[in-house]
Amino acid sequence: MVIRFLFLTTLVCASINLLVFFGNNTPNTLITYFQANLIQIIGNPYAFEIIFIIANKTTDFDSYFKGEIPVAIDATFDINLSQYLLVATETRGILNLFLDPNMSPTGSLQYYLHVPWQNQLNATEIITNYLGWNKIALISTQSIESVRITSEFDKDFSRKVKSNIVITNSITEDNMDSIAGRLLKPNGLQTFVVFCEGNFIDMFATSLENKKIYKQGAGLLIWSKGIWGSLKDGLLYIVEQGLEGATSYEQYEALAIKSFTDSILGHINSLSSIGGVSYDSDSIKQFMKVNTLDSGKKPSYYLVNIVNSAKKITGALVGGELLISDNITFPGNTTDKPVTSKAILWMSLTTSGQELDGSFNAYQPVQAQGNFYARDWINNNSIILENFQIQFTPNSCGTMSFYHDKTGACYAPLKSKLGLVNLSSDYYATTVGNILLFREWNLTMMTVGPTVSSPLLSNKTLYPEFMRVIPNGNYNAVILAKLCQIFGWKNVVVVYANLSSNIAMYETFVTEADKIGINIANDENKRMLPQNYARTNFDTYKYVFDAIKATKVRIFISFQTANANYQSIEGLYDVGLRKGDLVIVLASKTGGQSVVTNYPQQYVPKVTELLSGSISVSAVEYIGEFGLTIMNNMKSYWGNSPSFKGSHFDQTLLAAYGIDFTIFKGEDYENATVLTKNTRAQRITGASGTIAIDSSSNDRSFMILSINNFYAANTTGIYNESISGYYIPTSSTPIQMSSNIIWPGPSYTVPTDTVVIESDCPFDESLSEDSTKGIAAFTTICSGVAVIALVITVVIWKGNFTKAYPKLTLRKEIQFADSVVMATMLIEIFQYINIGPVFKEDPVTDYLSGLFNADIDKFVEFKGEVYWIGLNIVLGTVCFWLVTVALIMSHNDRLIKSIFCFRWIYSFKDYLMPLLGNMLFVPIMTILLTVFKCSKSIGNDLDESYMDTDCYQYCWEGTHLGYAIGCIFALILYFPIAVFNRPHWTNIQDDDNQNIRCQPEYIMTKSVTQVLFITLNKMISLYDPIAQGFVYLGLIIAYIVYNIKRPPYNYDRINMWQIDLLACVAWSVLLTSVSHGMDGGYLLLMIIKVSGWCALILVGLILQTKRFPALLYRPQPQNIAMLFKFMLTSTVKADSIERRHLNFVSASYKMKEEEAKESNKTDFVSINKTKFAIDDSTKRGMLEGTMFIQNR
Repeated sequence: MVIRFLFLTTLVCASINLLVFFGNNTPNTLITYFQANLIQIIGNPYAFEIIFIIANKTTDFDSYFKGEIPVAIDATFDINLSQYLLVATETRGILNLFLDPNMSPTGSLQYYLHVPWQNQLNATEIITNYLGWNKIALISTQSIESVRITSEFDKDFSRKVKSNIVITNSITEDNMDSIAGRLLKPNGLQTFVVFCEGNFIDMFATSLENKKIYKQGAGLLIWSKGIWGSLKDGLLYIVEQGLEGATSYEQYEALAIKSFTDSILGHINSLSSIGGVSYDSDSIKQFMKVNTLDSGKKPSYYLVNIVNSAKKITGALVGGELLISDNITFPGNTTDKPVTSKAILWMSLTTSGQELDGSFNAYQPVQAQGNFYARDWINNNSIILENFQIQFTPNSCGTMSFYHDKTGACYAPLKSKLGLVNLSSDYYATTVGNILLFREWNLTMMTVGPTVSSPLLSNKTLYPEFMRVIPNGNYNAVILAKLCQIFGWKNVVVVYANLSSNIAMYETFVTEADKIGINIANDENKRMLPQNYARTNFDTYKYVFDAIKATKVRIFISFQTANANYQSIEGLYDVGLRKGDLVIVLASKTGGQSVVTNYPQQYVPKVTELLSGSISVSAVEYIGEFGLTIMNNMKSYWGNSPSFKGSHFDQTLLAAYGIDFTIFKGEDYENATVLTKNTRAQRITGASGTIAIDSSSNDRSFMILSINNFYAANTTGIYNESISGYYIPTSSTPIQMSSNIIWPGPSYTVPTDTVVIESDCPFDESLSEDSTKGIAAFTTICSGVAVIALVITVVIWKGNFTKAYPKLTLRKEIQFADSVVMATMLIEIFQYINIGPVFKEDPVTDYLSGLFNADIDKFVEFKGEVYWIGLNIVLGTVCFWLVTVALIMSHNDRLIKSIFCFRWIYSFKDYLMPLLGNMLFVPIMTILLTVFKCSKSIGNDLDESYMDTDCYQYCWEGTHLGYAIGCIFALILYFPIAVFNRPHWTNIQDDDNQNIRCQPEYIMTKSVTQVLFITLNKMISLYDPIAQGFVYLGLIIAYIVYNIKRPPYNYDRINMWQIDLLACVAWSVLLTSVSHGMDGGYLLLMIIKVSGWCALILVGLILQTKRFPALLYRPQPQNIAMLFKFMLTSTVKADSIERRHLNFVSASYKMKEEEAKESNKTDFVSINKTKFAIDDSTKRGMLEGTMFIQNR
């Protein structure tokens, strides 16, 4: 078929015949379009004849080449048919132009109407380099041209191309969505270079949009045959110059022909401008030869950008040089080039501490550092989200308080940029408020909380999009109750904030306390404070703090926010409570030094005085190898304390793992429901240990809690908060302490739950002063007691106990009395330590010395009523002691046997005498002397001084005078009898019952020395503990010298240990005195002290082995089998049985008659080399371990 079209012009010239050849492979739409529109598209003013020819192998080409200037246009898209046409045109010298860029020109007159694929590749690479993309997804259709280009592009950009996907032209929209969602998005691919034709790009861009890839950060560079379909803003096309207006494939090809005809017309016009020069076939051929790619001329391209749904030329590639004429707009309506190597995952985070009400939360910027470190840790590791990076959309919309309108106005500009996850604050109000606000906006986002602990947020039905990396606050409340039980506290006082979350925690604590028998002492109506209690409310709520003070309960538990906690502590201070009056227990940590640095400085002294020595329970931030590594790295990263950052690190990490798992499953991580479900399924290792979300709630399923201790590190205002223990829910012993708690004082001794508050006296204690007369009276009494003790001791010694005991030289069996002597010596060592000044930070020695000295003040608050109870017990003990001694000294058997209590006392005399007269000598003397200690006064008179142990009791009148007289009589009666009975008890012990004996001289000297130790130390301690220590040290050294010169015992090994242990006392007193002159370093000093003890004890062990052999031994166990054989058979003789075992032999045992015929004669039987007389007339079976055998 041949169709002819003729253009007539006013200029009579040679006619150009455009011979358009179609074939069987030519699309019918192209044939129809050319026939209908090509003439209008070319639209030139010259006479053209366009002939459309349906060709095949039998076509007679000669019949079509008869025109003046024939030009063949090959639109057959058939390689074989094109070859026939090529031969025909080449042999006849006719120009041959082909539309198929996959054809390679082989003839001298054959040219492309399009740019060859090699040039398309080169242009794409130049523009890609300009864009700076380094993580590219290469997308192409199945056409030969596209496959060739993508293959070479992949080779040239192998490091930048991360995916090369060839997609069939017949792909469905669902399959295209699947490729975008399961292949491109999970790999974080956002920059695409696409080679396609038809409406492919429209389908591909729509799929990217459906899967939320087509947004800010994405980029599409496209080589396509025409720009048509729906125009999406941000697309960037590379188009041959002149073809940018094509809106369909057919128009694209028609414009290619128009490009040729326009260039020919330009050539003809240039010839016309030269007078007398006309064009012909040869001039057109020459023009084509000079102005085509074959001549080295580079093609020109336009960079066409879709902006506001319209095409916009933003640059051109001319002669191999890229010229950008305007900003390029990318998806998301941004002009920023998407050059990132990883796709960005946006999360919302409040980074500022500025609140919308004008207040400031100093903790939030610190806590956010944990989020930022987690972001950088994730982005710099390939463990998770290898192809993505986390970025935050920061906001300053508040962390503590939520205001619907204000908060909404703050978030509104950020609405489209909040991202996948809302990383909430630590506060219930903003967490819930933001969740509900986002719901109003139909903005579904997963929310992950750090330490927001409200039990209300546990409800999975109310807040399905929420989860948190800690259990709810009720968990902490239960642990606080258990801690009270462990520390032996039966009474506590409680306050809580009028906030739903704090109310829930309080109610949980009340329930748990009731179960384990803990009494909440303050009235139920005086426990609640407003949600945001502040010091400005003090007058209104003073009754709450007065009620706490009135209970005299020391354990104060608070369920409030951090800021309200501290302002409540100010309130306690303002009602008169001071250091040591309270032990503060909190349900959240303080942050150590941050309390000082972030709190108003004028109120810091009040808070730190009462807070020092407090404990708190909080979710552990760092544990395990990974957690400690994160803690140390974060500390180095920010150059400050890692406190309060661990939970925020875990918050971000959990969200990242949830996204990573969703990507791994090939699901849409931008679907909040899917993401939340997959995040809940995670079980990861975070800074705080294993993190897993409970399936029935929004809470972490289990967690290790830390027991924190806030204390003063030194006297310069530096405070620490260290972990003293852990609550491990999976352990058989859940609460495990790792170090000593420094309680108020400071002290390592667990405080009691009740206290007599020093400021709770019947007068203003601040007006009291040192009582000169009271101190003088106390000093006089102590001095008098010391002098009288010396006189009495000398009299008793010289009149009764001057005989010394011989040294022990033979090995003997150890007896009970020997054990009593050694136990007494050891107990006295701890008593000597306790008499002196107390080491500031040594709980072990403090406890043991207090125990052996009956120093009740170490274990209970020995003041007020407690003191009077203790004093009455001591006076009763003295009376009992007098009765015991009188009974023993009377030797009245009839009286003893007639009364049960006397019989009981007499039967235990061997235990009571050393216990009451020796072991309890120092405690009894100490407590009796304490009644005279009245060092404070509210006036100038002696009777205006008051007791150190009870400020309600004035001295030297009424009750105190009666007790003082009673104590004087007790001292007069107890001391002489105790001094007498100390050596007397040793004297009355038989040689067989006691081997180790104290020399009478030593016992007398020890009595005087102990009284001197007690009185001097009580007097000097009123003035200066350092002076007390060094005076006491001198006395101890003098006592050691005496023990060396005059050995106290008759056993050298015990003498050596006496001196060695006294050296330990001297070492302890020396370092104790030094500790009172230090402002820190107590732990090191304590280590030195313990090391010195260990060294001295080691010396004693070495000396004991080398120079002081053991002369006392414990007997071997009884040989029961040998005894039975001796009684029942004749195989074992009597002389093979040890003497001490013979008391097991029946006294009725009869020797053979022939072995005992002699009468009225004493026989001697040798048993174990000892001879015993056996008198037939004696008739006794056993006596003192010896068996008398009756002759028969």
